[in-house]
Amino acid sequence: MHIPSPAVAMRTLPLALLLTACGDISNAFLLEDTEFLDALPSSARQTVSIEPEGAKGWLDHAPTLLVVSYEVSTSVNDLLLGVLDTMDYVRTLRPSERTEDARRWGPYPYKGVDVEVWNTRTGAGRFDWGVDALADAGTLTYIAGTHYAGDSVAAGDGQFTWRLGDAAERVGEPARGTLVVDYDNRAGIDLLVDIQGVTDGTTAPLTALYAYRLVEGEGDFQYTFSADVNDDGLVEDCAIRTRWNVGLGGRADALVTGGSLGDTVERWSQCWDAAVYLVYEADDQGFVTPVGAEGDCSFPSFAEVDRI
Repeated sequence: MHIPSPAVAMRTLPLALLLTACGDISNAFLLEDTEFLDALPSSARQTVSIEPEGAKGWLDHAPTLLVVSYEVSTSVNDLLLGVLDTMDYVRTLRPSERTEDARRWGPYPYKGVDVEVWNTRTGAGRFDWGVDALADAGTLTYIAGTHYAGDSVAAGDGQFTWRLGDAAERVGEPARGTLVVDYDNRAGIDLLVDIQGVTDGTTAPLTALYAYRLVEGEGDFQYTFSADVNDDGLVEDCAIRTRWNVGLGGRADALVTGGSLGDTVERWSQCWDAAVYLVYEADDQGFVTPVGAEGDCSFPSFAEVDRI
């Protein structure tokens, strides 16, 4: 059986470019700015990472389901970084305006539109922030988020939404759709990534939901998609859950149904060791050649997608 990587990679409106002009680039922040910056999302806290540590060249021999999950995670990050690269860049700028409960960066010009980032403390431990496009047509907030501090400001939880089409229309670019991210960094990294009709203008709109968690060295990545896994022209429905212990190996479990399988539900599992070599493979329909023993898996039993 062959599961192709879902076509989720796309090129999107380069938000980072909106903030590359007229900034005072400096790492010499005043201490009072830190909590406002910590309330913004970052690539360190809101991206999906399943790449095994210390296993060079692992993609050349990794099990199929892990490779698919890695490619999906990379595509999800391509979209997330449209927001996160911008926030990381803001961290290199001095605020243009400071008040007791707010910070503002910009405005900066881009294609006839002025762009600014703002963050406001609206209550005890709560921060509301956004990215605005300013033009004669008025102010448009096309990225907006709310963050709640935990034991520290950075170790909190919240949500942000990126309406790609709102900004793209103002600068004459074709991206459309909405990205909504719920996150919880109080114990590690926990993300729900909701992609709603996202396209760069050349791809079919994508709607998908992804769940990711990495807490105390244990990872869990879940997603569903439809694809022709048997290369016979019929499309099957797939749900894949990939789990791993950092540095120790992992397991991926897939449910496949529909298409050429009809009402049959196939359960397919693959496990790998710390060097990312296959140690176990089996399915319950006889489509794959069994390898190894399930007792060699770092996770002892099949686990279905349960968060999306």
